[in-house]
Amino acid sequence: MNFPYKSYSPQTHNLYACVRSSHSGKGNTGNFSAGTEGTNAASATGATSDPRIFTVMLEAINMTNNTFSWQYGSKNSTYGTCNNGVFSTAGNLVFQPFSGRTDPNAATLLANGVASGGAFVAFDATTGKVLWQWGSPGAGFAKNGITYSYKGKQYVAIYHSIPASTALGGIPSNQRDRMTVFSL
Repeated sequence: MNFPYKSYSPQTHNLYACVRSSHSGKGNTGNFSAGTEGTNAASATGATSDPRIFTVMLEAINMTNNTFSWQYGSKNSTYGTCNNGVFSTAGNLVFQPFSGRTDPNAATLLANGVASGGAFVAFDATTGKVLWQWGSPGAGFAKNGITYSYKGKQYVAIYHSIPASTALGGIPSNQRDRMTVFSL
């Protein structure tokens, strides 16, 4: 589990971890919640052309009984990889920044005026259901976000890059990074 930062929730007894997969080997066959991919699907074994092969799995591992509470699969053609850490909150939320699309269609989207960038996604910590998502206009996220409280209100903040001023999604000042804060 030598991957991005993990998070533990004492409320759910889950350890949340984003695990990157390797497409060159055979995998175990089982059922998982495929998130944006639709219904439950058996994990693929072997061939990289199989659309069910995921780049990463955000996993909720129940530390009481050593089982998966849920798994969420992401591919290069959806949210992309999660090279940054996950974090959970006492409000039963799990936040994961994803790198964004890296499949060949990402270039086509960009050519059609759709800015590429990462996705910051909130999940229900118990079920793994996607509750909210925000798309960064830039290349991705520096690390996992943080949560804090100020004057009784909870906030979530994430540091991310933005494109150069001449690129789609860039800003005139040519500032290349930004901290975005959301209130809960």
